[in-house]
Amino acid sequence: MTAVALAATGMAVPAAAAPAPASAAPAESIAAQGSLQWQPARDRAGRVLQIIGSDAPVDPVEVLAMSAPSLAAELYPQSLASALTAWQASGPFTVTGIEDEGPTAVTHLETVRGVPATLTVHVGPVGLIDGITMLPDVPEPAGFEEVDDAVAAVGARVSMLAADADLNAADPGAQCSAVFASGADEVMPLGSIFKLYVLGALGDAVEAGEIGWDDTLTITDDVKSLPSGELQNLPSGSTVTVREAAEKMISISDNTAADMLIHAVGRDRVEAAVRSMGDGHPAALTPFPTTREMFIIGWGPDPSLRQRWADAADLPDAAAAEAERRAVLAEADTRSLDDVDLQQLMRTPLSPRDIGWFASAQDVCRAHVALQRLAAGDDAAAPIRGILAENPGVQNVDGLRYVAYKGGSTPGKLAGSWLVTGADGASHVLVFQMASDEPIGVIEQNYVFGLMEQALGMFG
Repeated sequence: MTAVALAATGMAVPAAAAPAPASAAPAESIAAQGSLQWQPARDRAGRVLQIIGSDAPVDPVEVLAMSAPSLAAELYPQSLASALTAWQASGPFTVTGIEDEGPTAVTHLETVRGVPATLTVHVGPVGLIDGITMLPDVPEPAGFEEVDDAVAAVGARVSMLAADADLNAADPGAQCSAVFASGADEVMPLGSIFKLYVLGALGDAVEAGEIGWDDTLTITDDVKSLPSGELQNLPSGSTVTVREAAEKMISISDNTAADMLIHAVGRDRVEAAVRSMGDGHPAALTPFPTTREMFIIGWGPDPSLRQRWADAADLPDAAAAEAERRAVLAEADTRSLDDVDLQQLMRTPLSPRDIGWFASAQDVCRAHVALQRLAAGDDAAAPIRGILAENPGVQNVDGLRYVAYKGGSTPGKLAGSWLVTGADGASHVLVFQMASDEPIGVIEQNYVFGLMEQALGMFG
């Protein structure tokens, strides 16, 4: 039994930090509904429900005592406590049904956003949990419109685009022909999808001979960011190749890797790539922040930086607004990442006026096409195609010959994007973006990605 299932979004928030628990009354204990005789699976499931239905911090000692050694080993270096903490963000829960058979207890429930899910707990011979899943019950939509409706029912502002992609079209306006579109021209948060533009700028620099895939980059304290990723955990002075950084930036959405590449090619080149890749709203990505700057401005201790960034949008002159925001970035670069409040980061979504990366679903579609054209048009940039395909973002890609993916999230924001090639050789793009004033829990994230997996199958 799979211990924990998480969406492959490429989180732009620290994976090691616990999401803020939702305020909730404890769920009704399953054990109380049965006889007084000890029923290990049912009783363990009841305690799990009490924990994830509470706003109290999860006690890792108690949870470890409930876990079989095999489960603890499977989850290492994480723990069941970290999974339960993540599930709390989707509470309070409503129990809709209970089934149990011997060592397995199955609980049907709904999250605070109304998403149906199933908690399955399996215990070993001595009554310790050796398998546990919390999986959303994903419907089977008949078409893209039903997918969009199901995503919108989660309770967020949503945009979605399913398009046929013409990889031979040089004109950005002819590259993406919508099969289904809902709010696809609306500028929405990107999360880590912004890394497509960094990859495009890197490809341009490689093509120009200014940097090579085998060149080395040095990790320093002033370039380290927060998770997602792993490069921030390496000692300062460690090195990685440009290609390794690019692979980590896309496949595991490594924030430090992205910032290293932005510094390597230059912020101005990334901003130029935004325009050359067909983005129709370049002002929304100019200036182009690093992830480190976003964390410091968005969740750092100095609210004046956030306010200055937001107020710049009201300046009557676009050049003055850009200059003010560049000054805010320069100020953020002098601040320490250690001052970022990780708990606030997890529980406080940024507003549309706050720092981040923004584009429309149509912009993202054109970015994907531009990267494929760049990879096909120059041998030096050819590795881009493989880099984009390292993580497909969903589990089932049967019937698709090629899958390029990049997703992302920050609290209250979730997005995913795919360029796929079907068995007939035709290419298609799927993009969704969500924005909410409240965090979107991991169960809801998995629900949405389950819907997108089915939407991708509609291109087959």
